[in-house]
Amino acid sequence: MLVALACVAGASAPAAQDVVQMLQDDANRVRSAQAAAEADLTTVHPLPVRAYPQSDWALRRLDADAERQRQREADSLAARADSLLRASRRLTVLDWEKTDPGAQEPFLEDFRETYWKAASALIPSPIDTMGTLELRTRLTQLFGTPTRNAAAAAQERYLGSEFVQFEYWFVVNDTIPLLVLDTAGPFGRGLLIAGRESQSTLMPKIKADLSARLLAAPATVPYVDYYHDFERKQWFKTGFDGEAYFTERIRTPRWARNFVDTKWLIHR
Repeated sequence: MLVALACVAGASAPAAQDVVQMLQDDANRVRSAQAAAEADLTTVHPLPVRAYPQSDWALRRLDADAERQRQREADSLAARADSLLRASRRLTVLDWEKTDPGAQEPFLEDFRETYWKAASALIPSPIDTMGTLELRTRLTQLFGTPTRNAAAAAQERYLGSEFVQFEYWFVVNDTIPLLVLDTAGPFGRGLLIAGRESQSTLMPKIKADLSARLLAAPATVPYVDYYHDFERKQWFKTGFDGEAYFTERIRTPRWARNFVDTKWLIHR
């Protein structure tokens, strides 16, 4: 799957993190929360306010409790905003280094013990809604070929992640690891982005920077990817030919016939 860092058929390791599943579950939770919030706005109507005697001490106490809760929430938001502001000041300039396919081992040596956390999609960004095929073109324009994709299996002599179309591994400012991959192959929108959990306060700034770079990059670079859709039980060849995006059904590629039924896991 995702930047799965270790995968040995038949072997098991304690406390292993299935990163792709984690990112997908997190993205689904965010979408569900957004849908629920939008539904609440359209179906829930505020109750009329009824005046009550000032001598009613119980109601006054409820009002005081509610005010304290609002103040706690306001203080929490202020603290979070201050934290993000400090993070933004620390990251005034971002330097992006993509991990090339042949340089995966050094990345894994440095970040194998990382616990990954998905970047939130609650703050709207174009890279949450743009078609993944177009985002792949823009990523290629900026950073070249992915760190991993299914087509690289034969070239780089590793299996890769047949159920993920592409993976980009980055190191930002020399110390911040970042994973960027598709959401649902050629049928998805947006990107799944994950960073080190302990650096989660930096993610809004990093995501905003990546979004700005992708929007500025022209979508003109041709590419070809392969994607295995497990629900359809079908392989697809997809990409951009320089003029139009395409997705077509294909037989199982020869290099993919030896895939084993195991998952790529990041071992903590």
